[in-house]
Amino acid sequence: LTQCAATRYSYALFAAGDFLSYNDRRPRTVVNEICGVEVSRTYHAYPTNALGQAQIIVERAGFPGAPYGHAANPRTVKTYYAANAALPLPGRLATVVYPGGKTETCGYEYGTFNAAAFAFTPDPDGGAWRETVTTSYGVNSGVQALRSARIWDEKGTEVLNESYVEDGASFARIGWTRMTYDRNGKLIETAYSDGRVVSATWGANCCGKESETAADGTITVYGYNLLKQKVSETKKGMAADGSEDITTFYAYDLANRVLSAAVTNIASGLGYVASRNAYDTVGRATNAVDRLGNTTATAYAANGTVTVRLPNGVVRMTEKYGDGRAKLVSEDNVVRQAHAYGMTPDGQRWTLSAKGALPSIGAVKTAADLRSLASALDCPWTLVFQDSVGQPAVSMRPGFGRTVLVASNAYDAAGNILSVTETACRPDGTGVEWVKSQLYAYAADGSRLFSAFDLNTNGVIDVAGPDRINGTAAVYEKAGADWWQVARSWVYPEFNSSAAVTTSVRRVLFTGLGVQRGNEGVLVSHVEELDVRGNATVSETLVDRADRKVTRVNALPTSVQPEIQVAGNGLLLKTVSSTAVTNTFGYDALARQTASTDGRGNTTVTAYNPQGLVAYTEDAATNRTTYGYDFLGRRTEVTDAMGNVTRTQYDADNRVVAQWGATYPVAYAYDVQGRMVQMGTCRGVTEITDYAVFQSLVSGFDKTRWLYDNPTGLLTNKLYADGLGPAYTYTPDGKLATRLWARLDPGTGGKLLTRYSYDAAGSLLGVDYSDATPDIAYTFNRIGQMLSAVSSVSTNQFTYSTDTLELLSETQNGSIIARLTDAQGRPSGLTLGDDYEILYGCDSLGRFASVSSSVQSVSFVGNYSHLPGSDLISGYTVGPLTVTKTYEPHRDLITQVRNETFAGVISQYDYVSDALGRRVSRQDSGLAFARSLTNSFSYNQRSEVVGATLMTSGTNDRMNFSYAYDPIGNRRFSSSNSETNTYAANALNQYSNIILQAYSPQPDSLSPLYDADGNMTFDGKEWHYVWNGENRLILASNDTHVVTYAYDHQGRMVWKTIFRVNAPPVKAIAYVLDDYNIIAEHITTNGITEITYNVWGLDLSGTVQGAPRQGSGRAGGVGGLLSVTTTDADQPNSLTTYYPSYDGNGNITEYIDADGTLAAHREYSSFGEMLVLTGAFVDSFTFWWSTKPY
Repeated sequence: LTQCAATRYSYALFAAGDFLSYNDRRPRTVVNEICGVEVSRTYHAYPTNALGQAQIIVERAGFPGAPYGHAANPRTVKTYYAANAALPLPGRLATVVYPGGKTETCGYEYGTFNAAAFAFTPDPDGGAWRETVTTSYGVNSGVQALRSARIWDEKGTEVLNESYVEDGASFARIGWTRMTYDRNGKLIETAYSDGRVVSATWGANCCGKESETAADGTITVYGYNLLKQKVSETKKGMAADGSEDITTFYAYDLANRVLSAAVTNIASGLGYVASRNAYDTVGRATNAVDRLGNTTATAYAANGTVTVRLPNGVVRMTEKYGDGRAKLVSEDNVVRQAHAYGMTPDGQRWTLSAKGALPSIGAVKTAADLRSLASALDCPWTLVFQDSVGQPAVSMRPGFGRTVLVASNAYDAAGNILSVTETACRPDGTGVEWVKSQLYAYAADGSRLFSAFDLNTNGVIDVAGPDRINGTAAVYEKAGADWWQVARSWVYPEFNSSAAVTTSVRRVLFTGLGVQRGNEGVLVSHVEELDVRGNATVSETLVDRADRKVTRVNALPTSVQPEIQVAGNGLLLKTVSSTAVTNTFGYDALARQTASTDGRGNTTVTAYNPQGLVAYTEDAATNRTTYGYDFLGRRTEVTDAMGNVTRTQYDADNRVVAQWGATYPVAYAYDVQGRMVQMGTCRGVTEITDYAVFQSLVSGFDKTRWLYDNPTGLLTNKLYADGLGPAYTYTPDGKLATRLWARLDPGTGGKLLTRYSYDAAGSLLGVDYSDATPDIAYTFNRIGQMLSAVSSVSTNQFTYSTDTLELLSETQNGSIIARLTDAQGRPSGLTLGDDYEILYGCDSLGRFASVSSSVQSVSFVGNYSHLPGSDLISGYTVGPLTVTKTYEPHRDLITQVRNETFAGVISQYDYVSDALGRRVSRQDSGLAFARSLTNSFSYNQRSEVVGATLMTSGTNDRMNFSYAYDPIGNRRFSSSNSETNTYAANALNQYSNIILQAYSPQPDSLSPLYDADGNMTFDGKEWHYVWNGENRLILASNDTHVVTYAYDHQGRMVWKTIFRVNAPPVKAIAYVLDDYNIIAEHITTNGITEITYNVWGLDLSGTVQGAPRQGSGRAGGVGGLLSVTTTDADQPNSLTTYYPSYDGNGNITEYIDADGTLAAHREYSSFGEMLVLTGAFVDSFTFWWSTKPY
């Protein structure tokens, strides 16, 4: 027995009141041993208490060898009614007391059952039966008792289940389930108190269900053969919506095993074989053929090894130990997972699992030996030790730097986890370092009450201390006649204070459901979610079972229009957004979605190939994208509406290894853990026509490599094609500790190093640079919100509401931005001192609708409008400017942007887009242009601009541009009319040489220089550049000027200074930002400071940074600047406000003054080069191309 698992049984009595009855074969002590070491012990006792009640006591030893009755042993006691108890109680279970104090009290009674009223009446002579179980947690537990009741009728069939909650001295019913049967005892209906009903018919076929109607009304009909095997399952269609029956047919062998399943719509003839199966003589699956015809073959060995040959040719073997537990999984003879089991000499069972091979390990090992062995593995692993009752007591995993992370768990008597303390140590167990400690507390019913980071490491949840605590509690509450389950969440935001802030409340209605709501159906669900301000989001589900319709309504506090989803016959039919945009969906005869129609009435069509894969999608403008697949169903070809093909190749694990065609050619490689370790890009000229050509070229690709710490999977190095790149180290638990750039630190002579430090909760406290980059120090409040970020060049401080936890103000280098919030908790504006106030307005649908601005004495209101049936912006008005946007009727593509004032149309841009949505022509007109201008654009298959013919309002009537690129997108050639430039790119995709023919008759050859991290240090002509420890530009200089830059903790530029060489500053600019938008520029020139204020609205994505979100993404402020208010240099006391107008790409093309007249105008090439600059103030503004500072 010292070399196997053994169970020992003892029949010796040890508990008071226990005795051996006649022929008593029940063991009293059960001890499990592995290799002679005790790993668990369970005591069983069967005493009779002083009331004559029989008991069954099961007590698990809290540690090996723990004696019966020890305080560490979890005990469960079952007590049975005594023989002298009133009928029908004798001998029946009376109570169950669980570890932790939970008690179940059972009651029984005979009675009569009224099937019409679903009512049970106690009657000792009745033939019906009721059992009740009351679950309680003690008189002073603070947790309500619950009760369940189950009722059987006189035939012995269960007909009613009821749920109750404690209501003072009695119990209130909060739910029920009713069951109805036919004369043969078959269940024909299950009704729930929330109004849901599930029904079935059995008809003449007494032994098989004939049909089933689900709670949503969906009907499924079943067919059987003479052997009573289910041979068909039909989801019934609906005449109302034109849907048809969809049937799945099954075929069986003589052993009643499914041989095949086929899905078909008989009326349309559409269908497919979903699966085919074969079995060996003992019923194990040996072959499975999927819908695509691919076979998975399985073979079984006598030793339990299972070998599976997958359709892609990979052979997967799964081996098990003799006791059936997993041993290893290998693919093509490469071990992917391995497991070992055993116990320590003191009886702790352990499991070692690795994503790789394991050495041979003896069954009995000390924890120290196992830790040392596991830490030597060069793959991810976990080592778990179980205590005597089977709970994970200690778990280990690899930490960075070949350390071991050790998580020690503590539990209460009920098995709830009380604490998890994580430390890090060396493989030999020395050098123990505290990592973190999480503490938990529970209500009497076992629900979690508190979870906390133990920041002062005292092992106690300090509500009035520094610990970061989240609280949750759920109770049943009665409001009026209805019962609700109410769950509350709260935090403690202030250090050393027990004052809590409730962050959310979730109320679920239990009673009052099942009522008819007009024509929408029966209300089956009602949930209210309250935010920190008490604003409620109300979600309801209504079921119209007769029409097989389910409607889900989500009423938001921010819109008068609720979100709506309507499903019919189990399929989503319609959605309505909170902004009143309706989308509808259509399906084919096999219930596959084939049509999606947006709020503007435009339908996107989806078609499928015979294998059920998407064959093509077509938009409302009939632009079709088609798809091709390999034999495994992986998408390998995408052909766009203009015939350009993007091709993809996969490896055996379905990972992308190559892409080419109408995209940049890229090759990927992975390690055995599935991590990407290499990416190759191509600069060659050879055309890639297929994967064979691709493979022949891969060796010449420019390689980027990623190196990992194998056990943890953390990235340690990124190496570019020159073999250089950053290196990273981490704390043992995976937080970034250092970053080492490839370039040298001029101060130390070593590589530029950045160090990171953290607090006990894992929040970043400091960033320390080895060069002159300003170090950053952070502070946080108790719940982890940032209070300050301070460096030598920038100070940011934040304050928050004590009631709602929302950001109230941000101080940037002395400038205070006060944040405004509306009653719904949405950002509603901001102020910057007394001179700058912005207010945001939303319409009744919650859409961003207006910006009200007051900048010193200048005020305006900007109002937005929306395109009906969509969330697209159709225009806005601001000051004298009215902007109108027009879209294609069948696509969300702009066809016109019109900027006009009462002086007339300032500028108008009319666009034509090709089938891929690329703009191929633009017509420029308006007062900003001397005449109407026609521009055209052309593209290659990768959608790179290769040609542009631009007419300008300058002296050049027409400008022709052309461009050529290498396969990764570097320019090889560009021309502007007769002037041509050529480019040479290196393996890092940096331009190593540029020949500018514009400087004829002698072309100018430029050779830019770069540092080891890829930053340009010299442009090859006149400008030199210096970069900080975050690779941000901090100095640009030439023979006459020096420009310096400084940044805050977010990498936002907050200072800019312009010098003449060997002279005082010409200009210094300090920036104040709202998120990443500049809202104020303090410009000091010759000792005089002027302030320029910028007001922002919606950018191209439909969002404004810091304001209510409308779109799904962000455009970084592009197209969002509404006004610029500035002081004229020659009139320092005067204020002038200008309003930018844009083209369709968010480029500022004009500034318009308050009188509606043109102040400045610019025209650009396709890549932002200035072609035309007109207007008296054309050089007075910061923002132009892409609405970015210039």
